[in-house]
Amino acid sequence: SSGINAEWPLRPGIAMKAFNVNNSSKTIWVEQKQTAWEVCQILAEKNYFKPGADWALVEHITELQIERELEDHELVYEVLNSWSRDSTNKIYFRNNTRKYELFRRPQLYLQSEDSYANVVDLSRECRHVLIEDFFSGTANTRIPSIGLRGIHWLKSGKKSWRKMNFVIRDSGIYYAGKAKSKTSALPWTSFSRIDENDIFLPSNNKEFKKLHKAPTEYCFLIRTKTNTREQHRSTRCICLDNDLQFRLWTNALRRLQYGAALRHNQTSALQWLEKLSQEQDGLQRACVSPTLQNFQFGDDRASLIMPQIDDDVGDLFAARFGAAWNNSQHAPLKEAPSLCDINLETDNQGMTMVRLHQ
Repeated sequence: SSGINAEWPLRPGIAMKAFNVNNSSKTIWVEQKQTAWEVCQILAEKNYFKPGADWALVEHITELQIERELEDHELVYEVLNSWSRDSTNKIYFRNNTRKYELFRRPQLYLQSEDSYANVVDLSRECRHVLIEDFFSGTANTRIPSIGLRGIHWLKSGKKSWRKMNFVIRDSGIYYAGKAKSKTSALPWTSFSRIDENDIFLPSNNKEFKKLHKAPTEYCFLIRTKTNTREQHRSTRCICLDNDLQFRLWTNALRRLQYGAALRHNQTSALQWLEKLSQEQDGLQRACVSPTLQNFQFGDDRASLIMPQIDDDVGDLFAARFGAAWNNSQHAPLKEAPSLCDINLETDNQGMTMVRLHQ
């Protein structure tokens, strides 16, 4: 045997197993240029989940029990290909309601420190203005001076936790050295360049705190990037005092790392979902109940005179709902079917056929 699964397409790519929250899994073929967003929608369909912008792929580093969420534009193949050949790492498929919280609650992340105590819900127009001002601004305004400076805990390698004074600037995280005199300003030294590192989170905050004797549960890890499987990746951990600080710091580093790509991802996702909703509305209008009167009852087949619908809608109908019943056990029609019960077929005489399942 060649060892090649006949179901996999013969084009560059890699087989990937994605685990759900209940530890069930689906294995799919990931092509070299497929983004995390595209793979998420494939997995949502295979798992019969509702499509949405909050679905995400999570890279889980088993050895360290840490993970990071892939951004929608990232190429999944490159992530998988960066693992060592004997890696036990996993990809998880999850729904994260905070994935695009930045755009739902920009007042929390894009205002000054003084505004935190008085964060209120903003109108849609005000949120839009705040987001527009932020993403159209310069490097200085992209990372607002919102108090992302303070004394936090650091653990590097086998060293003990120690307090250091950190600040986020436009190129990454800096730390304060010792001042030469009481009147001189603190010298800031680069601690981590954002373009050279990835931000990871503990897979389980409580277990991570216990294992590493962290001061709090609110930790994030800075891990050097690599383009090769053999290259060493150093990992350092910063521990914050509370959940608010944790969310502000990790969100700011995410904005700094990906910038306008975040907004493009969110906008593209919403546009795709809107288009999908319109297509499904078109399918429902095309398959109104009067056409069901044309069903011819048989054992497990029924003929149908299709209404006048354009080719794109018909193709979408067949493609999206046809795969759902593949290899299923068919049964006679007992009542008017829902859309997900239908698969279209065309016989050699050009007649549209409908196969149904329970």
